[in-house]
Amino acid sequence: MTISNQARDRVKGVFEPIALALGRLGLTPDALTLIGFGITVVGAFLLATQQWLLGGIVVFIGGVFDMFDGTLARATGKVSRLGAFMDSVLDRVSDMILFSCLFWNLAERGETLEAGLALLTLIVSLSVS
Repeated sequence: MTISNQARDRVKGVFEPIALALGRLGLTPDALTLIGFGITVVGAFLLATQQWLLGGIVVFIGGVFDMFDGTLARATGKVSRLGAFMDSVLDRVSDMILFSCLFWNLAERGETLEAGLALLTLIVSLSVS
């Protein structure tokens, strides 16, 4: 799927000012990556304990931080190979933790179909570069 330049510019117009505001608060792109990862891990454990609504909200908030790290890096000229690598690795690790927690919870409750789907989602998420 290809995103048009017009759509990309609209998204950039919304995300970049927010990312720059986070940067003015003293947050770096790497800090946003780590904060997003930590929040997502907390959300995953909330889901593992069947706190579905709160866990879903927390995972969503973690994902929001992940949307802004690259935007801040590009907007401030702080793009680095190490930062991109860290972001990529922590994205995969957070997927593994999130879907493992879902799998564990669902399997423990005897919901084998749903647990299998969580496991399948984990496997597919790891196939993304």
